[in-house]
Amino acid sequence: MFKLLVTMIFALFSIALAAQPSFAASPHGAICPFIYQPVCGTVGGTQKTFANSCIAHSAGASHVVPGACQTQIKFCPMIYQPVCGIKYGVRQTYSNSCVATRAGATVISQGQCPVRTHK
Repeated sequence: MFKLLVTMIFALFSIALAAQPSFAASPHGAICPFIYQPVCGTVGGTQKTFANSCIAHSAGASHVVPGACQTQIKFCPMIYQPVCGIKYGVRQTYSNSCVATRAGATVISQGQCPVRTHK
């Protein structure tokens, strides 16, 4: 009977522990939930993906947004397929859409940007 009682207590204790969320210390000492809900934050001018917003904020990240950071394009093909892109309200022709995206422009049309003449 004693053995059965100990087994039941152990089982209930195990269930109670499993129902509680796990916590982990962040690299900077904060106690954060051990939940993977990726966020993208900026630390020292560099974007970095964190497991969750608690860990991001404890690392001093700013501009924290839901989701993993998008990988930045490092190299673009040297293919000339001009596109017209716009950045900060200024239209510019880029050699291809990869180059435009890498420059932070939004592609608005295929081909060169129309030349605007002032009358």
